[in-house]
Amino acid sequence: MKLIDDTWYIIDDYAILMLIKTSEQDSYKDLMVQLKGNGESLKETIETLREIEQDVSIKNALGIGYLRLRMFQEAYSSFQEALNIVNSNEDRACILSNLSEVMWYQEKPESARNYLEEALKMEIEDPLKKLILQSNLEAMELSNKDNYVHEIAVIKDLIKQERRIIGSNQFVGIFNYKTLGYACYLTGNMKRCDYYINRAFDLNHKSYQYIFIDAGLYKILSQMYSTVDLNKALDYVNENIELLEKWQIGDHYDLLDLYQLRGNIYLNLHQFKEHLAIKDYEYVLEQCLPYNDLAAVSYYNLAYAYDYLGDENRVIESYARAYYIWNREGYEDSNQEIEEALRKIYEKQINKSDDYERWYQTQIIQAKEDLRKMWGE
Repeated sequence: MKLIDDTWYIIDDYAILMLIKTSEQDSYKDLMVQLKGNGESLKETIETLREIEQDVSIKNALGIGYLRLRMFQEAYSSFQEALNIVNSNEDRACILSNLSEVMWYQEKPESARNYLEEALKMEIEDPLKKLILQSNLEAMELSNKDNYVHEIAVIKDLIKQERRIIGSNQFVGIFNYKTLGYACYLTGNMKRCDYYINRAFDLNHKSYQYIFIDAGLYKILSQMYSTVDLNKALDYVNENIELLEKWQIGDHYDLLDLYQLRGNIYLNLHQFKEHLAIKDYEYVLEQCLPYNDLAAVSYYNLAYAYDYLGDENRVIESYARAYYIWNREGYEDSNQEIEEALRKIYEKQINKSDDYERWYQTQIIQAKEDLRKMWGE
């Protein structure tokens, strides 16, 4: 297989990210390759990029660097700055597509779709970039579709298109085989799901051998099997953690997110594994940034774990801390379920010294003080 130069494209969890080529691309090429590296490489690359003249290609590259570090607000700002100075429709489409993944990570699917649809309206001469935009949109929209059999046919056509454009399936094929596997999962056909995910593995192993691609494939396997076969899901997530611990920095979002996933699997197994789930959630809290979304999710999950153990005080404490972090960071929608859970706990209490609203505010204030002692402002 003769590989095309994939320097300007990076397969990520929800999209293929696109860098922008410039007239000075040869001098920047090594730097752009480093955006495929681990967290340490990404941090070094970002520092170098910040010292270079900030044209549209550099601002877009910075956005990708921040996005690969899962620094979503910084990524969003860099992409917006790139949009403000972009001249080419083709380059604008790349930036809009990259922005769509930021939105997807922030659980804003409508905004993600809008960015991709706007990108597809641009006049683009490069057939490979058109294919990437179509593939990104199909991957993000798939779970909202009704006719999965039709979508499977659409994805297979995207796979054929890559062969027509560059002569074989390469990095776009890896991404689309992953999407095809997910489509088969949505139809309940795990045998075909495994088959297509393995096709993606094989393509990576025969071509690029990127660790982060293998990690992404193990992740989606463990997520899908979490609803089908928890023991198999646990095997996949353990394999993924082992893989990333050897390559990724310890506090990277992607690695910590796997500990969250494994904790959830332990919790759902119900085989006296609640203590293992709690251990994983607490590990995330030790490693993640203060007031990070991962911290809120960890506290939210801890509340479930302590509920299984019947520890009401720790349930209230964990819910309140998750609530405070999400509210502080502007994720009010995430807190509706917590409010309902806290109200149910309050209503079960026999001796109520306060009315609900006063009791509820007391828990949130206490959470604020506890977190301030741990993390400061």
